[in-house]
Amino acid sequence: MLNDLGLVLVPIIFLVPIVGVGMLFCARSVQNRATQPIRFRFLLRLTATVCALLVLLAIIGVGIVGSDPIAVTLINLSDVMAFVIGLAVVAIVVWVGILALKLEFDLRAESKGEPNAAKSISQRLHSIRMLGWIFTGLPLLLFVPLTIVFTVLPVFPLAIGFLLMSAHKRKRQGHLLWLLAIAVRHGIPLADEIEEHSKTIWWPRSRRRTHGLAELLREGIPLAEALNQMPGLVPRHAVIGVSVGAETGRLAESLRESATRHTETMQLAASAASVLWFGLYLFVVISVMQSMLAFMTTFLVPKFKKIFAGFDVELPPGTQLVIKGADDVANEFILYIPIIASPLLFMFFLGLIYYCGWGDLNIPWIGGLFRRHDSPWLLRNLANTVSSSVSIPDAMDTMSEFCLRTDSRRRLKRMETAIRAGEECWEVLKREGLINAKEYVVLKSAQQANNLPWALNEMADSIERRLQYRLLYLFELFKPVIVIAIGLAVLLVCVAFFMPLVQLIGTQP
Repeated sequence: MLNDLGLVLVPIIFLVPIVGVGMLFCARSVQNRATQPIRFRFLLRLTATVCALLVLLAIIGVGIVGSDPIAVTLINLSDVMAFVIGLAVVAIVVWVGILALKLEFDLRAESKGEPNAAKSISQRLHSIRMLGWIFTGLPLLLFVPLTIVFTVLPVFPLAIGFLLMSAHKRKRQGHLLWLLAIAVRHGIPLADEIEEHSKTIWWPRSRRRTHGLAELLREGIPLAEALNQMPGLVPRHAVIGVSVGAETGRLAESLRESATRHTETMQLAASAASVLWFGLYLFVVISVMQSMLAFMTTFLVPKFKKIFAGFDVELPPGTQLVIKGADDVANEFILYIPIIASPLLFMFFLGLIYYCGWGDLNIPWIGGLFRRHDSPWLLRNLANTVSSSVSIPDAMDTMSEFCLRTDSRRRLKRMETAIRAGEECWEVLKREGLINAKEYVVLKSAQQANNLPWALNEMADSIERRLQYRLLYLFELFKPVIVIAIGLAVLLVCVAFFMPLVQLIGTQP
């Protein structure tokens, strides 16, 4: 049965990149939609068609696994993984098809002149590009076991280079933020200053993007919109702060505050680097374990079986368990690729968060689990808002326009609608989980005492410090647990391959 399923999964793995390439072409064509309306609509429909084909193939795979009794499916790990993979493919591909169709509807709405269509299109482009690159690189997972063997040795110089590159990116963002803050404060033309600053950047891509920012400003595009069109030049929370500062008339204060916070974040980069180094340690240890286990099961286990068969002695139960697991992985290799690739994927995901920053990643369903991470920048922007004549709902509307993460945009829209309907702002923040009951009482008291901006800024600093301390506490708490778990796994493998020798010696007269 599983061999038939493998014949279904292999075409799926190699057809998914077609969806990824189609999504990347669609995203690129959307940028030129004024000149090529027929081409990108054709690509959208082609992508939706391939999605439908993949859904059918995945349903066939799920049907193959589901044809067996449920009891057997629950006992056999390979059957369970096949069933989960099939359902996951169905869900993901259906989601991609719906996303492509929604994008086409937004494009039609834009052609009819609807005002919110362009904003909706720009909000979907980031997710489309991210999923497109993921799907395009999916077949590379087939080569992950071979890649792990050859990347364990050079992984340390690669990690050092990655950390240096991440530190340089943060320093470059900090320089640009301080330059903008000083230029706005003293009334210096931004385009000329940014143009001169771009000449000092040695990295070609960053130099071109910084030069592009200067050109956008010369064309009369507002600073927040220009930074939004050149993502990565400054952190996302700084773009949101610039948009709110421009609307409230406190642009210089917002830029200086963003630059200060970014500098303080750079000082805490050592803690984040320690987490990344521990992830690197896990990657190396687990990768070496996988490589050694593959070597032993390939070359040593057949010899063990012949030796014990010659002496008419059975292998110990622990050894049989390890051998059976290795045989299952070898026979149903495609199904176990997610487990084999998990250390490499974990390192990639951890490095992506460290390099891009949490606010610059739009990861569906995951960002909503950590909504308190949005509280500091939201409260700081609200502090600038209450110090001006701009209403809080209008400021939330501006923040949602420049916010990258889907869950944060939807949350801001819900809060804006609730506040416009007459609900109290702090009650809405409490209901959304952005502040707790004690912080709600503090903000109510600060509003009555007319020192709300100060209270909002201090509360943002307090929440940020608590989040950092909590993450470091959880890291130090679970680090020994993970090390002990890996040690137990190593002990199990060692005992499984050592006990046969003890048993064989003990059975001889």
